[in-house]
Amino acid sequence: LVYFFYRYRLLEKNNFPWRSWENLLSLTTFTIAWIVYFTTPDWAIDACEDDPENPNRWCPAPLSVSFWVTSIFFSFLSTFIMNACVMGRSDHLRRFEMWFFGKILCELSVTYDWLHGLGSDGYMMHYTAEKMIKHGYIT
Repeated sequence: LVYFFYRYRLLEKNNFPWRSWENLLSLTTFTIAWIVYFTTPDWAIDACEDDPENPNRWCPAPLSVSFWVTSIFFSFLSTFIMNACVMGRSDHLRRFEMWFFGKILCELSVTYDWLHGLGSDGYMMHYTAEKMIKHGYIT
């Protein structure tokens, strides 16, 4: 629920947040993968060349590439996709988000005691009294 409040406050200030903790984490991951790839001999550019002494050697270079791709994707997702401008206009994305936070993450970002957050039934703070009674949250 703390993360939900953080994103809610962040998205109240600007629609496409560049300065966020998610982007800092992505930049850190990208930078560390870059440094490790070019400074460690086992992860160097030529680490994947054939080694006659060990022909079945595991090549670690794709791991750092996957860190780069993951960090770029995560940054793009948190900045451009997971915001009200995009999620609010697409029923499929909004339903996927409700399903993911509700069913997969086991109602991680919702509290039914305070009727706040995002659960499998939707955004709790946007419920009307009729809908709250219908779902049994209040009597």
